[in-house]
Amino acid sequence: MIRPSPSHRLLNLVQTMLILGGMAAIAWVVLGSIFGPEVTVLLIALSLAGLALAPSLSREFLLRGYRARPLGPREWPEGVAVLHELARRAGLPRPPELWYVPSQVPNAFAMGPPEESAVCVSDALLRLLTPRELAAVLAHEVAHIANRDLWLMGLADAMSRAVSVASWLGQFLLIINLPLMAAGAATFPWGALLLLVFSPTIMALLQLSLSRRREYDADLGAVELTGD
Repeated sequence: MIRPSPSHRLLNLVQTMLILGGMAAIAWVVLGSIFGPEVTVLLIALSLAGLALAPSLSREFLLRGYRARPLGPREWPEGVAVLHELARRAGLPRPPELWYVPSQVPNAFAMGPPEESAVCVSDALLRLLTPRELAAVLAHEVAHIANRDLWLMGLADAMSRAVSVASWLGQFLLIINLPLMAAGAATFPWGALLLLVFSPTIMALLQLSLSRRREYDADLGAVELTGD
């Protein structure tokens, strides 16, 4: 079985922390320039509280939205057995629930923390892939759960959305104050203007970089879990 080296794990952790730290710094500067430090701290606290509550709420909404239904040992015994074995190898506190999505798009995704997770597979995926390929897909999703990638990507997405909203609000306020600036009654630093314009793009690129890093690591985790 292939196992990532300690140096790889350390490098991956450092890269993830640097990307998230960069996103957090941009979010702090942009939100602080629009709302002030006190309101920014309050927004951060509310966002973290929302992320803490989001997994259970978003899971119910997503499953309902996808018209998903549980897949038990009677419906897909091989898949449930493979998923339970992968969860055991990954050291999850409990195996993820398996759900069926009636979609003609080949897709699989995971949701929830390791303590209460779920893996969804679409009808098209079940019909298209071989048992070996399905095991690889399930292992990829289990690796996401074990690495807590869902929470990390949720945090990155929340920061990116907050910066986008603040950026549009800042540009709107700037447009409103253009007459005052033209009359010399108000000034606006060009550095702050450039930050408001380009910060959503920078955040999106950092988020994509984080997503790619987590996807590659989930692939490596799938190799580790399956030995294939």
